[in-house]
Amino acid sequence: MSDDDRIGPCVACGDYHPSYLCPPKPEVDRVTPGGRIIYNAKSVLAMALKRKPIDGAALIAAERNRQRTKEGYTLKHDDEHVDASLAVIAAALLVDGTRARVTDGLLRVDSDGDDKWGLLVKHRDDRLRVLVIAGALVSAEIERVIRMRRQPTRKR
Repeated sequence: MSDDDRIGPCVACGDYHPSYLCPPKPEVDRVTPGGRIIYNAKSVLAMALKRKPIDGAALIAAERNRQRTKEGYTLKHDDEHVDASLAVIAAALLVDGTRARVTDGLLRVDSDGDDKWGLLVKHRDDRLRVLVIAGALVSAEIERVIRMRRQPTRKR
């Protein structure tokens, strides 16, 4: 039995079937020294969108990976957001296009609902992209809060 005939979880769709039945695997971005494969985020996003049903968690995870690897937003960088700006900006992104508004005394979100990082201005015409970015920011905030709880001497 060749590798292509084995039935197992498919990297591209998660189903169990011979790999030749599935679209090509996402592009490998790099392999860590520990042997973990890091896939190209855009490739993973494109494949996730082709899947049925679309897996929102996979889109958010791929965006979070893209933020870390392509934008350089490290855990240390995230930990500097002790003012919860990751959550505030995510909230502004989530409510964009609705009647809800995020008010923020620190002016991270202006009266029009635009965030200080310019994410809405850049992506406003793509609601799915905005939601995925917001989810990744929420994920980053959750991870930051968990790290802070593990180190009680640091600011939360």
